[in-house]
Amino acid sequence: EMNAPNRKAVVLSNIANIYASRDQNEEALEQYLEALEINKELNNSSGLAGTYGNIATLYRELEQYDKSLEYNKLALDINKKNKWIGDQAMNYYNIGNTYLFMKEYENAIEYFERSTQICKDLGIDVGLVYNYYGVGLAYYRNNKKELAEEYLMRSLNYAKKHKMSEAILKSCNKLYELHKQK
Repeated sequence: EMNAPNRKAVVLSNIANIYASRDQNEEALEQYLEALEINKELNNSSGLAGTYGNIATLYRELEQYDKSLEYNKLALDINKKNKWIGDQAMNYYNIGNTYLFMKEYENAIEYFERSTQICKDLGIDVGLVYNYYGVGLAYYRNNKKELAEEYLMRSLNYAKKHKMSEAILKSCNKLYELHKQK
């Protein structure tokens, strides 16, 4: 059973998620930071890691990439300390995604590949869909078309296997753009 402060932190994070989904980023950040303070007081590692990750995503959306990386790495540190391997895969993916937005393609690929390895080890095929897509996109934007095609096809194949229609569409669209350029 959750205690009252813990429940409050969860509710604040849920409210923040709603604000974020409506692009009300300042309001979202306010709620996340309040949840963060409660999680710190409670020494709630899981709550801290999740809230750091949410704040990191919000900062990425706001194009404050350095802050995004900072908060992602705080989440990653907690997940490493607690040996929460699956959550580490998500942190590595989010860091890779932030580097992708920063146009630092080699760094993006490095972090997507770290996430990919964990996803392979744990059998998280859904994670492979997103990581392969991220690597493919990094190669695409870095003008390495053959490698882009290879990874986009990997993403597409896993997406088809798991009937992930949105991911199938994204991979197909990017492959179409790639082939138009040939």
